[in-house]
Amino acid sequence: MLSGYEQVPTAAQWRALGPETLRVLVDLYNDRDAPPYVRLRAVTAASSFPSRAARTFLLAVARLPGQSDLFTREAILSLGRAFGARAIDDVAPFLSSPEPVVREGAALCLGRIGTPAAVEALRRRLTVEGHDNVRRTIARSIERSGR
Repeated sequence: MLSGYEQVPTAAQWRALGPETLRVLVDLYNDRDAPPYVRLRAVTAASSFPSRAARTFLLAVARLPGQSDLFTREAILSLGRAFGARAIDDVAPFLSSPEPVVREGAALCLGRIGTPAAVEALRRRLTVEGHDNVRRTIARSIERSGR
């Protein structure tokens, strides 16, 4: 399911495999011999299991020192997909990441959440954001939220 190119499994398809699937996804992510795209897709698929264990896993991936920016970004986006507004406090600190791709991921995530608290975090970051692409993403995220 993690190797396909033409079809990406839905959250419902992942959940149909049962909650023990999360453990398999975590193990795949931790397998440094697995292809990076499989490990990245395991992070994405973890969002299908909105549990304490998934939150712990996704935060660990996002906060891992030396982690690839793409893994950090995907963990942030997965937190938003899995937990919605409950992820705001976990995601907002990543708006201050030194890496633009991580800040952009946090902005996309918060924009998709779209609550007043998420938009307020985006507005605060917009006043200090120096990277043009990230500024545009933040502005679009605020605009799409309609707030």
